[in-house]
Formats: sequence, C-alpha cells, structure tokens
Amino acid sequence: MDMAKKTSRRTKGSHDGQRLGEFAEDLGRFLGTTQARAKSWMKQREAIAEQLVTVRDTASRLLNELSDTATGAASRRRKKGARKLIANAKKAAASGATRARKFTRAQRLAQSRRMKAYWAKVRKAKGR
Repeated sequence: MDMAKKTSRRTKGSHDGQRLGEFAEDLGRFLGTTQARAKSWMKQREAIAEQLVTVRDTASRLLNELSDTATGAASRRRKKGARKLIANAKKAAASGATRARKFTRAQRLAQSRRMKAYWAKVRKAKGR
C-alpha cells in the first residue's frame, strides 16, 4: 500500500505541477499583453498631447497676430475718430449750432412701450 500511495502522490504532484506551470504561462501571457497595451496607450497619449500642444501654439500665435492687427487698426480708428470729432466740434462752434435735440416725454414713453413689447416677444419665443 505504501507503494500505491507514493505513486498516487507522484501523479497528483506532477499534475499539480503541470497545472501550476500552465497557470504561470497564462499569467505571463496576460501580463505581457497588458504591458503591451499599456505601452500602446501611453504612445497614443503622448501623440495626442503633442498634437494638442501644436494646436495650442498655433492658436496662441494666431491670437497674437489678430490682437496685434486689431490693436493697430483700433489705434488708427481712435486717431481718425478723434480728428473727426475735433473737426466737427470746430464746425459746430463756428456755425453757432447747438447740441442735438432730446426725445420728448411722449417719444420716450412710446419707445419704452416698443422695447417692452419687443422683449416680451423675445422671452415668449425662448419659452420663459
């Protein structure tokens, strides 16, 4: 009987060893696949980050160009507007003209009613 027990133990032990080996192989494959996927995702992440940096830099450059252009144009408009305002003031003073007339009370009330009706229509269209 001792021989039978030893034989069954060896068979069971070798079977457990085989199962352990298969488990180790499966675990190795799983970890290798996981590592490969993680590296792939990191490369994709880096590529996306580089693209976003490029887009950000391009947008920043374009905004700077736009603001430089707008600043120059606005400066020219302000100068032109100031010259025009001074010229108009001089003409008005020379001709003895007074400032433009203001709305009468009736005109203000009529304008108020029109604007209230307009905004009521806008609010109704939005569903408020």
